[in-house]
Amino acid sequence: MRAILTLVAFVLSTSASAATPHMSDLQFDAQFRCPESLPSQQARNQAVREYVDWVRQNHGNWTVTQLSTFRFRLLEKHDCAQTLKNIRAFQQHLGHSSSGGSK
Repeated sequence: MRAILTLVAFVLSTSASAATPHMSDLQFDAQFRCPESLPSQQARNQAVREYVDWVRQNHGNWTVTQLSTFRFRLLEKHDCAQTLKNIRAFQQHLGHSSSGGSK
């Protein structure tokens, strides 16, 4: 979920970059790297920016849900175990946070 929220924030705050080349879905998939394989948080943030730019250039009509779903599928296909674990832990945390507290 944190990754999804990060994507949403980038979608709303970044402008499209001419530096992201046109790539088909298959080409983008082929060059995709798991976030945990990148050397730093800065590199992970840059990869998200590039993803959002790619989506804007190639799927400008996608909703945030479509953008997030495609990203999640990439994470699953590439066995990004640590990132998926972090997303699930964050989702679980949100579930516990929203269900407790008001009695």
